[in-house]
Amino acid sequence: MASSRFFLSLLLLLRLLVSSSTGQSTSFSDRDSYASRESFSFEGDVAWIVQISDLHISSYYADRGEDLRRLLAPALRIIRPSLVLITGDLTDAKNKERTATRQDEYEWIQYKKVMNSVIKESGMDERAFFDIRGNHDKYGVPYVGSELDFFSKYSISSQLGRVGTVQSISLMGSNWKYLFLGIDDTMNIGLRGPSNLFGHPTDLRIETVNSELDLWEHQPDAKVTKIVFGHFPMSFIASSNNGNRYENIFAKRSVAAYLCGHLHAKLSNQLWRLHTVDSSSAFWRPKKVGEFWEWELGDWKESRLIRILSIDEGEVSFVDIKLEAGSTEGVQTTILITHPTDSRRTNTINSQSKSFRNSISALVFSEKSVLNVTAKILDSSRSFTLVEELTMRVSGSIHQAPLFHAEWNTSNYKDASGTRFWLQVEVVDVHGVRISTALRPFSVDGKLAPLSKTWVAYLEQEIIKLRDMQGLDENCTPSLMLCLWLPAFQDLLSPNGGLWDGGNFHFTGRLMDPTIIVGSCSVLDSITSITGMSVPES
Repeated sequence: MASSRFFLSLLLLLRLLVSSSTGQSTSFSDRDSYASRESFSFEGDVAWIVQISDLHISSYYADRGEDLRRLLAPALRIIRPSLVLITGDLTDAKNKERTATRQDEYEWIQYKKVMNSVIKESGMDERAFFDIRGNHDKYGVPYVGSELDFFSKYSISSQLGRVGTVQSISLMGSNWKYLFLGIDDTMNIGLRGPSNLFGHPTDLRIETVNSELDLWEHQPDAKVTKIVFGHFPMSFIASSNNGNRYENIFAKRSVAAYLCGHLHAKLSNQLWRLHTVDSSSAFWRPKKVGEFWEWELGDWKESRLIRILSIDEGEVSFVDIKLEAGSTEGVQTTILITHPTDSRRTNTINSQSKSFRNSISALVFSEKSVLNVTAKILDSSRSFTLVEELTMRVSGSIHQAPLFHAEWNTSNYKDASGTRFWLQVEVVDVHGVRISTALRPFSVDGKLAPLSKTWVAYLEQEIIKLRDMQGLDENCTPSLMLCLWLPAFQDLLSPNGGLWDGGNFHFTGRLMDPTIIVGSCSVLDSITSITGMSVPES
């Protein structure tokens, strides 16, 4: 019985492949061949956006959609971002028992209804919202334009005519331009879960991304910062048929950061990684290291997380906040320090060559009336002794931009490690109550401080190291990750979850893709060292 179901599924898959190659291949390539472009202007050179990911609007969990309207709309009224990026898994596409995956049109109707309310109640322009597909949005969708492709019918982007797989958004300031490039890397043929877990870029799509990023490097006198966003983390994106990968493109084209979702907060909270890539064109040339940050955002589904990301004259900062269901405020008073940057998660090796400004800047988002904002410099080498205290003033009209600013002398803090000096910004309301505080290490020399790794980030890096050590082609990443990650997602958190037996690693019957299991025994040593949820320092 099981074998007959397997062969029936195989025949169905082959039929889909044949139909796509004969009737749909043109539409696939057309959608990959260009970037849809839109442009927005803003005052000054400090811009900020909001990211939200993994909504999983469900027919069986109404609170996800209800909270989205009730919490996000008032938060956006306070934050007033230039853009709202929704990075995939808009709907859940699972049955009540969570044993099967399928598209549910009711969920998409609810998504459209909720987002229409969010847009209306936030007072924002609909054009400032950009949603892209996640793997859940493609479960069981044979091809784009099919009767099960509800994203094309109900998503914000599709309703606004953004039908390609690459979306190019420009924020135009007084002296700076900020590019946001969105990528849809979901499978052309949407298999059902759990096989549909990875991003699958085409060579044409990667070339389109490369061309769009390169275009901005040839603008006269352009001061440009580039941000890319998608659903899948880099380690969950396959190589193209010709072995091309985004990491090389992003590093070569000076992308500042890649924003994504997919893994959810319970498994990947603070999954942030600095990618370094040797972008020299030949082995005999001097090594040229390109860098970009990858910052995954936890989910809305259970964690109710959103991200506020700012760019201040090219410097990128962000803060992830949880919208509390019982809160009487649209969003709790939130501080986002835009300069100097956090040395743990925004500096790079190359940032040490940048010149830093003699100023401190911070955005303050609050429903309450603010009396004053104070910046304090602390010295961690002397038990966080207060070194300097500065009063921050509103920069421009607070009704236009909640930006506070203070002058300081950066030469007082040169030649220190990336974690010696810390900046603390405090906000006090009109009643004299401190309502918010933010603390971060900084380096005026641009030095990079060590970032503590989550066990998931460590596991990812160990798998990639194993692949490289064994000389495996990068195309094997999805099969290797599928074989190792999928059971880990469900069992690794539980010491008695049945994953381990006498030191042997078991691949459970849940796996739907029995592809070649590469290097599982070698990876065992790396994984067992973190089964206790502790991560060795590296």
